[in-house]
Amino acid sequence: MNIHQLKQFVCVAKHRNMTKAAAELFMTQQALSKAMRLLQAEVCDELFIQTQNGLQLTSFGSKLFSISLSLIQYYDSCMGMIDRLIEKNRSHLTVIYEHPVFQYAVPKELSVKYNLTISVAQGLDICLEQVRAGKADLALCNLPADLSGLRYFRIISEPLMFMMNKNHPLAQKELLTLQDIREVPQNISPPFTQIMLNLIDACISEGFYPNFEFESQDIGVLTNSLLTTDRIQLCASFDYMDWGDSQFAIVPLNHKTLWRDMGFIVRANHENTQIIQFIESVREYYKARTIL
Repeated sequence: MNIHQLKQFVCVAKHRNMTKAAAELFMTQQALSKAMRLLQAEVCDELFIQTQNGLQLTSFGSKLFSISLSLIQYYDSCMGMIDRLIEKNRSHLTVIYEHPVFQYAVPKELSVKYNLTISVAQGLDICLEQVRAGKADLALCNLPADLSGLRYFRIISEPLMFMMNKNHPLAQKELLTLQDIREVPQNISPPFTQIMLNLIDACISEGFYPNFEFESQDIGVLTNSLLTTDRIQLCASFDYMDWGDSQFAIVPLNHKTLWRDMGFIVRANHENTQIIQFIESVREYYKARTIL
């Protein structure tokens, strides 16, 4: 006999109906009926009798029902205390980034405060897989299409932006159009994210392919190259905040369908207090800087 059998027994007793109890327990009626037969064999007595009004507890079943309720309440209380103890003892958070540039998205002071263990996935699918498997507490990524088993906490919602040297001709514009960047050479940082693929599709729909000229995995190399070339590169507002505004300009792209929606992914029902506090701290950091 175990706590799961007792919870099944109590559920059947409350509903007085095997089918309704099975539905609540997400079991088949056959599996629940078998579980009750095994429990009756273990206690060596009948637990229910069938009446016109449904299942009714026997005298022995009524006594077992009362004891089971107390045991279940005590078990749930103890498990709650254990969960709180584990949460309190948790000393760090593991965060996986979809792309190397996302390392600039979390302020350094918050990385230290929450003792983050950071890795880079080089792809959205790997991010989601790591979180679903419990190998990472959170993933920082662009909004995925499939959120099954996951919960999404939006951090940034903003138009696509391009960073460039402050002396670049486009730096004087308040908004860019796709035609503005038609002939302009661009830096890219592989692998292509969905954001980049959406940009390419939008450019193709206007009759051209983006002029990608220089590619590097090193974000520092890419950004510093803007100082000595006429190239531009796709960025987010957190890139600009990290590098400062003394030498660079950032101009948003005026295109209603091309927006960056980025946030944290957490396994559903695994958002402990520390995770929520960390996410809210990052949100607070961006509140005055981005469109939430």
